[in-house]
Amino acid sequence: MKNRLAEEREGIRVLMNELIARKDKWEVVEKAKARWSLFLLGCLALLVFTVYRLIFGTGAVFSHRLISVLTTDPFFIGAIGLCAIGYWQLRFFSKKEDKAEKEYEELRLDIIVRSAELWEDDRSWKKREQTYDFMKRVHGVNLYHK
Repeated sequence: MKNRLAEEREGIRVLMNELIARKDKWEVVEKAKARWSLFLLGCLALLVFTVYRLIFGTGAVFSHRLISVLTTDPFFIGAIGLCAIGYWQLRFFSKKEDKAEKEYEELRLDIIVRSAELWEDDRSWKKREQTYDFMKRVHGVNLYHK
């Protein structure tokens, strides 16, 4: 009996640690996505500034020279390159964030569905309340409902 309870507690501890790890991973990826979003926004502002500077600085507003001026300016080409890097990184982290959120939510919902199985008797049901409260208070993980 004691051995079974110890195994159950260890299994619950492993599940909770995995849930915390997945939530932390999701938050890290979410922050990285936000940073790349700001980077891309800054690059687009730089690109607009560069185009404005080239158009009004060279007087090539509506001339055929506009394309040649834009394609030969190293600052414009660099701004385009930075925008492309920012865009691809943003797409990468968006996909990664979706995957991390899905994994976290799947495990969280699995724990909610299996709670009756994980905490079978009345004594352990009180431990369940303590565990849920701890997870919500300390880690921000709500296990009370879907």
